[in-house]
Amino acid sequence: MNEELKCLLEGKRAHRARLAALSFEEKTVLLAKLRDRALAIRKAAALPNKQG
Repeated sequence: MNEELKCLLEGKRAHRARLAALSFEEKTVLLAKLRDRALAIRKAAALPNKQG
């Protein structure tokens, strides 16, 4: 395994640990933000493309 992959995996593990350490309330706030972002992306994707 090369160093770049090791660094990537370490970062993912650290991020997962930070998420696991959040309280339930903090996780629900994060979930609401993710849901809002997903809805905004879906809405933007549904807009007609006005190129021409």
